[in-house]
Amino acid sequence: MDPDLFFDSLARSVWQYMNQVITTKQEIVPMDLHHPILREFPEHREVIRRLKGSNEHFRSVFGEYHRLDDEIYRIEEEIDFAIDQEIEELKMRRAKLKDYIYHIVRHEPPACPTCEGTGVVAPSATVV
Repeated sequence: MDPDLFFDSLARSVWQYMNQVITTKQEIVPMDLHHPILREFPEHREVIRRLKGSNEHFRSVFGEYHRLDDEIYRIEEEIDFAIDQEIEELKMRRAKLKDYIYHIVRHEPPACPTCEGTGVVAPSATVV
């Protein structure tokens, strides 16, 4: 076999392989490191909105969850530093808060149609 032909064929094969690798790498979607509650529980968006507006305890837990989520994000993006044990403890705490938030949301009674979930009768509501 002619050496020039061999190297041309080899170069073409290498180029095709590298083109496949580059194309494959471009298709990889980066993982989202944030886990906001509204994205975790989109089917409960209305209940979460109502609880944030009317329940101080829920608002506090919701805020703590998002502060913790941001802290984990900053560590995973290497903006801040923590040892592996600290990261695992933070993630465990975030998971427990997420479970607790889900529990609160699932056990929240439906919104009152006359008060629109505020606890105060809306002026346009007619009581019969």
